[in-house]
Formats: sequence, structure tokens, C-alpha cells
Amino acid sequence: MAGKTKDFSARNLQASQACPTLKTAAKRDFFQYIEVWYNRKRLHSALGYVSPVEFEAQHHPPRETSLAAEG
Repeated sequence: MAGKTKDFSARNLQASQACPTLKTAAKRDFFQYIEVWYNRKRLHSALGYVSPVEFEAQHHPPRETSLAAEG
């Protein structure tokens, strides 16, 4: 493997041009990872260095609702 260099950018460009659905799927998967998993786990300085899930749990405790109380 020593001495071999590969041009990954050219290969990726060719793959994205040949397969637009692959590029769309990759964008969707990347967006889902960032928005659904990463941003909910990472610590946000604006929230006092807690995750959004922890912040919501601290400031908006779950309400108990029952069907008997509603009707």
C-alpha cells in the first residue's frame, strides 16, 4: 500500500454524478445523524452545558395525563 495514492475526491465526484440517488441518500443520512442523534447528545453552551434532552427534562417535567381525568 506504500507509495500508492488515490484521488478520492475525483472518485466521489464521479460516483455522485453517476448516481444522484446515492448522493441524496448520503445527504439524508448525514442530516439525520446530525439532527436526530448528535445534536440531541452534545452539550450546548446556551443550555448551561447540558444536552437538549436533559434541559427539557429539567425545565419541562413530563405531565401525567390519564384518560379518566380527561373524560
